[in-house]
Amino acid sequence: CTTPKTCKTCGTTEGSATEHSYVNNKCSICGEKKASEGLEFTKSNNSYFVSGIGTCTDTDIVIPSTYNGLPVTRIRSYAFEACTKLTSITIPDSVTYIGEGAFELCIKLTSITIPDGVTSIENRAFASCDSLTSITIPDSVTSIGDYAFGHCDKLTSITIPDSVNNIGMVAFSYSGLTSITIPDSVTSIAGEAFRSCDKLTSVNISANSRLTSIGNGAFHGCDKLTSITIPDSVTSINSGAFYGCSSLTSVNISANSKLTSIGDKAFYSCDSLTSITIPDGVTRIRNSAFEDCYSLTSIRFEGTVAKWNSITLGDDWNYYVPAKEVICSDGTVSLK
Repeated sequence: CTTPKTCKTCGTTEGSATEHSYVNNKCSICGEKKASEGLEFTKSNNSYFVSGIGTCTDTDIVIPSTYNGLPVTRIRSYAFEACTKLTSITIPDSVTYIGEGAFELCIKLTSITIPDGVTSIENRAFASCDSLTSITIPDSVTSIGDYAFGHCDKLTSITIPDSVNNIGMVAFSYSGLTSITIPDSVTSIAGEAFRSCDKLTSVNISANSRLTSIGNGAFHGCDKLTSITIPDSVTSINSGAFYGCSSLTSVNISANSKLTSIGDKAFYSCDSLTSITIPDGVTRIRNSAFEDCYSLTSIRFEGTVAKWNSITLGDDWNYYVPAKEVICSDGTVSLK
């Protein structure tokens, strides 16, 4: 718990070493939690991995920072998968890697703090943690893997740090998120990243965002999402990105947008959407992009009639859309 202090000038030593004094698994002197016993470890070079729960029966697991005198630096893939009695875990700062599926299906895990040294949250790391309500992600993390928090039903909010540049496929799909802020550092939202987040009402993306791509089905089925601002940096809205966002009334795309392509069924069945303004850099609107947008009565295009007529329009791009014309900068184009 404490060690003697030695003066660097005269060499005099004061004090004496004191062992931890644990009360209810917590040191009454320094406050450190007692490490869980029975965990499985695997040695690798000059460090150890936590490789499994072993014979440990703790529901509040504390991973030690050292084991057999060497640092514990990693939690191996699927180390705690389906540990259904686990309610909390303390991870030391020595850990720099949390493997794929490490805590998947830990259905009673309620909160977790990821230490500062971790740089990525691997695929499925916390998938289907049904009771998870709180997680702290440090600003050392640069990527969030595929399905990392998928099906975390009670996870209503999360802060993604400015260090993250990639959000993986189905990363937060079917989670309980009610709002999300995408930091400016993120350049890509992968396919179905927020699919069927049926409590999600707001997505905040700033004008300074470096986001370039909104992946296939990224917000598919987010039926409580009411508005979205597409930052100027985005060049493509991919297939089904906002498919079935039935409460979406506002899509804000500025005249300075770099958008060139609107994918297949990108806004399919957004039946509360009443108007859309398409920037003049768009060269392709793919099949069924606005199909079944039953309330879409106004379509504006920032470019000229000639430029609109040069756009590649997919089959049924405006099927069942009530708008009868596209209003361009120098006239109108009738729609069939």
